[in-house]
Amino acid sequence: MKGSQTAHASVPRYPDRRARNAGLAAMALWMVLGTGGLALAEERLTDAEVSDLEAEVMDADPGEIAERLRPYLAAPDRRLSPILAEVLTRGDELPLELRNDLVDALLKIADERAFEPAQKLLENEDVELARRGAQLMGRTGHRAAAPALMEFYRSTARQELHVEVLIALGELGDRAALAFASQAAHDASDEEVRNEANMASVRLGSVECLKDILALDAALRRKIDEITVVLSWLSFAEPKTFRQRMRDLARMKGQVERIGKAFQVACRDHPGRVLELLMVAGKPEELDVFYSHADSLVASVGIEEAAQLADHPSGVLACRAMQALSKRGDEGQRAVSAAAGRLADSPDPARRERAMQLTRFIPSEAGEPILRKGLDDPAYRCREAALIAAGCLGADRRRGLLRDALEREQDTWLQDLVRWLLENPEARSALR
Repeated sequence: MKGSQTAHASVPRYPDRRARNAGLAAMALWMVLGTGGLALAEERLTDAEVSDLEAEVMDADPGEIAERLRPYLAAPDRRLSPILAEVLTRGDELPLELRNDLVDALLKIADERAFEPAQKLLENEDVELARRGAQLMGRTGHRAAAPALMEFYRSTARQELHVEVLIALGELGDRAALAFASQAAHDASDEEVRNEANMASVRLGSVECLKDILALDAALRRKIDEITVVLSWLSFAEPKTFRQRMRDLARMKGQVERIGKAFQVACRDHPGRVLELLMVAGKPEELDVFYSHADSLVASVGIEEAAQLADHPSGVLACRAMQALSKRGDEGQRAVSAAAGRLADSPDPARRERAMQLTRFIPSEAGEPILRKGLDDPAYRCREAALIAAGCLGADRRRGLLRDALEREQDTWLQDLVRWLLENPEARSALR
């Protein structure tokens, strides 16, 4: 609580809210103008302008094409997709930089019309262009994209392209590729290919590899933390190693992002299995992926199943899950109330403290009896948690409970906390 008091003491740095808002507005304007006024100057093309642009670039030479299209590539209009795709089919006629810029633009707006240029890129002998072709193919949503990617995977021995194909199959979400991805995971000798095949399998609806990708997520997060710690030193001492570590970091963050997408699919399609794995996960790095998807998981399982999470070893995750459960109507709130009441009778002080925290998510009339029990708890942390949670009660219940606590509480610090809550409306708002 001392940290909370310090935070409140530091708030009046901007005594005039209007002045602060004006400062923020000025900063935002400076950022816009600092980027060349791009956000202000960007205008939507009319249909006539799109038609004129198409006529201009179709018969132009590569230099003219680059000059005409480049202003529209950073934030491309979706109506430009067929134009960009058609230009891209000219392949080796175009400068490499322009082809990369066209692919980057199409990745933002890709649709089925990008399938043909993506296929041509995929067949290019240049590994980097073929890799970009796989990325683009994964964004097209074309019904022939998955078969084309699987055929390409079988026809090439280049491991780095196997990785990109599997990522693209996961992006497409065509479940006809599930058996292929599962077999690729089984057959792969390369660890990165196997990991991407496992991720693609889960994104396509399988649950068999879910435990493997969650273990991979935990390992990646540890490595990311380790690399981040030394980056500052490497940037000065070993620039070459620094650049390699930055590439490693980007690759691993991409994997973590794809695991998150796969986990979201698993929460939707196999919530029971996800819940089963969650209940046995205990290490902080094992729980990271669950935190961001706790709401969708709780919404996907039954009320009784979700209520089990109140007993999870991680208090943070348990509270997050119970908060999500309380949003499932009266039945959800009754389940949270029952869980809080059960935890309040536990012989374990940590579980009783959690019960006090859960009262924030239930109606005041259900939470007050639990909080009053907490105020008489022999454990200091339980009494403190009860007082903090009391700040979330309705006005009459809050005043009555806090005044009773002030008469009974012997600890000087907790007495000060009660007075602070009684006298400081902003403090109570901060606790909600």
